[in-house]
Amino acid sequence: MAIELELDSVESLSEPVKQLYVKDDASGKFRFSPDLAANSVAALVTKRDQLLGEKHKFKDLSTVLGEHNLTADELKTLIQSRDKAAEDDAKKAGNFEQLKKSLVDGYEG
Repeated sequence: MAIELELDSVESLSEPVKQLYVKDDASGKFRFSPDLAANSVAALVTKRDQLLGEKHKFKDLSTVLGEHNLTADELKTLIQSRDKAAEDDAKKAGNFEQLKKSLVDGYEG
C-alpha cells in the first residue's frame, strides 16, 4: 500500500495510520507527517529491541532449566529455599536490616 501524502479524509484508515496524518486547517485536508512517522518507527524499534532482549533472557532461562531438567514449580521451590536459607543466615548473624527487608519483600510479593 502506497502512502498518500494528502487525503480528504482519514476515516477509512486504521487508527495507527490515522495518527500519521495532520489536518491542514487552510485546506481541510489531511497531510502525511514524516516527523510523526519517524517517531512511530523509532518507538517501534525501541519496543522491538526491548522484546528481543526479553526473548534472549527467556531463552537463556529455558536453556538453564532444560539443562537441569527443572520445571517452573521446581525453580520456584529452589528460589524459596534459597530465600529461606538467606533469612535463616540473617537470623543467626543478627542482621535485622536484612530480615526486615525479607519480611517487607515477602509481604509485598
